[in-house]
Amino acid sequence: MFKKGHFAVSVIFSIGLYLILDKYHFLPSFIYVIPLFVCATLPDIFEPATSPDHRKFYHSKKVLKFLFSYIIPYSLVAGAFIDVRYYWIFFGAVGYELHLLADFATPKGLP
Repeated sequence: MFKKGHFAVSVIFSIGLYLILDKYHFLPSFIYVIPLFVCATLPDIFEPATSPDHRKFYHSKKVLKFLFSYIIPYSLVAGAFIDVRYYWIFFGAVGYELHLLADFATPKGLP
């Protein structure tokens, strides 16, 4: 059930992001949806949902904070000023963040 929810959140967010980026000709934006989709599934690959208490380090607020505070801003700046390949890291981190935020919104939350 949750995998479908994560996929739906990723699809909706990706379509919106694609439309915004395409409107302003920011990037060849469709290609950046790929790391978003792939990384949105990584937490459940690292920690499969074998029990209700499967959320450990890779589903934690620490990872959420690290991605939001360091990886996302630095990869966005590096993509703008150094090399556009850093946008792959940015969109991958956004996908991972979406997964964690979707888990955070559940009654179980994040550890």
